[in-house]
Amino acid sequence: MRPSTAVPTLRSTPDDRGLVLTRSRADDEDDVGDAPPPVIASAALGIAPLPFLAVYSVLFIAHGTVHPVVPPDIGSSKGDELVAGLVAVALLIIGLVGVFSFLGGRRRWLFALGQAATLGTAIDFVTDSATGPPAVPLLLVVTSAAALVLAFLPPSWRHVRCPWPHRWPQRWPGLPARSRSGDRSG
Repeated sequence: MRPSTAVPTLRSTPDDRGLVLTRSRADDEDDVGDAPPPVIASAALGIAPLPFLAVYSVLFIAHGTVHPVVPPDIGSSKGDELVAGLVAVALLIIGLVGVFSFLGGRRRWLFALGQAATLGTAIDFVTDSATGPPAVPLLLVVTSAAALVLAFLPPSWRHVRCPWPHRWPQRWPGLPARSRSGDRSG
């Protein structure tokens, strides 16, 4: 009989130096290796904006505090640049939490919201020629769109323990119903 997940079971494994390491089953439950390939690919694509957020947060916080520039890159004062840097730090933290919670199979909504926001912002930057060259925003459009598509494939639904919305014909009567074998009936 399998032990309950509420009571951790301990396993001992020797490491290279001969020391015995003890791990609980709770450590194994958050293993990224259990994630299906679409989830891993989606998370890999989803981290694309995070280095940019890290650089922009440092840059704008520095411009808003210790090294002001004239004219400011964002807004009309160094306070505006400081706020932009703090917003970039907050988005970086939210992005990291979203990726790790999606990889761990806990939830997907924070990851999906972050990718949708990245996609919308990148599309805005591509269409507005005043924001600079479109190379980086185009890269972010491709990565965030692909991450969103992969995040909503059936293996991703199973990974976050949500049923695939296979009951669409019941929700929308205009769609043809499926038989139990998965074939569409007319």
